[in-house]
Amino acid sequence: MELRERLLKEGTDKDYVAQGLAGVNTEEAEKFRRKHFGDDPDLFAQSYSTGWSEYNGVICRYGYEK
Repeated sequence: MELRERLLKEGTDKDYVAQGLAGVNTEEAEKFRRKHFGDDPDLFAQSYSTGWSEYNGVICRYGYEK
């Protein structure tokens, strides 16, 4: 997540950073999503989608909710 933080600080488009999170299902990734994309539902959803329907799956986040 440090690299993603740095990319955002350097001005990388949030769309690219969100796409790079597709398939990452860790507690750290969830915190990153909420922090950086929590105010934008489209980006938040994009961070779960690979853009390839053949590869997309359901990413279950319920283990991180309290």
